Amino acid sequence: YFHHFIEVENTRILTLREKLLGFSAVLASGGDLSTIELQSLESISRQYRLQDSELSTDDLVEELLVRADVIPVSLALAQAATESAWGTSRFAREGNNIFGQWCFDEGCGLVPGRRADDKSHEVKAFASVEGSIRAYLHNLNTNPSYEYLRELRAQMRMKDKPLDSRALAQGLLRYSERGHVYISELYDIIRINDLLSLDQQS
Repeated sequence: YFHHFIEVENTRILTLREKLLGFSAVLASGGDLSTIELQSLESISRQYRLQDSELSTDDLVEELLVRADVIPVSLALAQAATESAWGTSRFAREGNNIFGQWCFDEGCGLVPGRRADDKSHEVKAFASVEGSIRAYLHNLNTNPSYEYLRELRAQMRMKDKPLDSRALAQGLLRYSERGHVYISELYDIIRINDLLSLDQQS
């Protein structure tokens, strides 16, 4: 049932993306955004951690279009599968955390049993699976560690190509300490479980 929640969150992002595409079209034609549109743009900028950027309005909208986009269901499911042991891990069962997200404030989540003595992170606890999915997508769409993933996705959009989860996986090198082995594992999960068939291209 995870894929339904992923699709719901992707749909929410696409609705916001359509608004940004409208702003982009106005600016490209030499027009100005209205006061209400500028307020909406400011709100979206806060959501995507660009509220303090010194970008021009045109560049801000273009950067937001790089960030405000979906992650294919197949890739999200592959990550959920490996990070949560197909939903059976302690962190998934007790904390609704299916993507292995960390947090760093004491008491913010569950302490890993094999955490090294010099580490202070916890595995974040969420009130719901939906909350975990929303945080996962927000992380990929805003964290500097995944800038390459966003660049790959933007290139696919510019070429009007479907989003390719296997190509996008190359942008997840820093998601796991296992690096390239982790990416190979995602490929295998996608292939063996025929996850590409679940992707709805938008």
